[in-house]
Amino acid sequence: MRVLSEVGVDGATVSDMARRHDLTRQHLYQLAALAASALPLLAITVRIFSRSSG
Repeated sequence: MRVLSEVGVDGATVSDMARRHDLTRQHLYQLAALAASALPLLAITVRIFSRSSG
């Protein structure tokens, strides 16, 4: 996820980040899609844990 967060910092592009981390742009796009699909599950998990700890 850190790699995705670097896109746009100081003008860095997806291609720049792919080269820097020895990945292809497609890998980063797939990672972004996977992260986006996991966000609803993460939100639910955070809610459950925040309720049980309070």
